[in-house]
Amino acid sequence: MGIRPRFRDSLNVYVTYDNVPASVHVDPAFVTFRVVSNDDSPAVRLDEQTGFLTAVHPGQTLIESSFGGRTNFTCVAVVEAIDGVHTYPKLNCQQLLPDGARLGTQE
Repeated sequence: MGIRPRFRDSLNVYVTYDNVPASVHVDPAFVTFRVVSNDDSPAVRLDEQTGFLTAVHPGQTLIESSFGGRTNFTCVAVVEAIDGVHTYPKLNCQQLLPDGARLGTQE
């Protein structure tokens, strides 16, 4: 399972199967999402039915996506443009991950 940046403002979940030549898109309504943040106000708001993300404030948020017995962790950053220029901080959601987990797909 993986999440592709098909649209920058949404989570698109795809799965691969051994006997299927192409990845299969999974409707977000069938995916279990969990938003993890360091504070009470995550940097994004997630519509779990559509997978669309809305920026709330600058910061980083971890999105946990689960489907078919697999879990994927994605770090999402919201940044401010200064004078029309976006600066992207190094993504570091490590402190938000469960013990032993890493960004990407888990068994």
